[in-house]
Amino acid sequence: TLINLGAVYTDTQRFTEAETSYSEALSIYRRMDEKFRGLEYVTALTLHNLGKLYRVVSRYKDAESHYSEALFIRLDLAKRNPDAFEPDAALTLNNLATLYYGQLRYRDAETSYSNAIAIYRRLIKNNPDAFASFLALALSNRALVYNAVQRYQEAEADYIEALAVYRELAKVNTAAFI
Repeated sequence: TLINLGAVYTDTQRFTEAETSYSEALSIYRRMDEKFRGLEYVTALTLHNLGKLYRVVSRYKDAESHYSEALFIRLDLAKRNPDAFEPDAALTLNNLATLYYGQLRYRDAETSYSNAIAIYRRLIKNNPDAFASFLALALSNRALVYNAVQRYQEAEADYIEALAVYRELAKVNTAAFI
């Protein structure tokens, strides 16, 4: 409930209240995980949400540290159960890359986007309907990085691939992808 409340506060731009809710939830999950184990998933979710919040309010170091910790947990969980936890790891990589891109840290952004793309490529093999749009978005985002550093051929290749994915998706759901 605290995580959901934090999301509502974030969506309504009540950032101080969002931070309080997320921080309280994180404290509870950390204490509970020490005793019972198994709450890593919600701990990572809370860290990820705090990272998003801190990015929005321009607390970039806090955003990076929270995203990084969430990513560490999510990658560890994905080793044990890739199908269940790789999507979350890819999402955190994408958000971390977006943070880096906004700070003009293009090499870090490229690495994170590339890692997210690699995960989405694996996920799409078993469930293309669920992950194709995420792959296309990550490709488009990485293309922005390539464009910013004047690697135009790589930018073009990513844009073309993303466009092909979006065109396939539009065949099924035209309104969502035009």
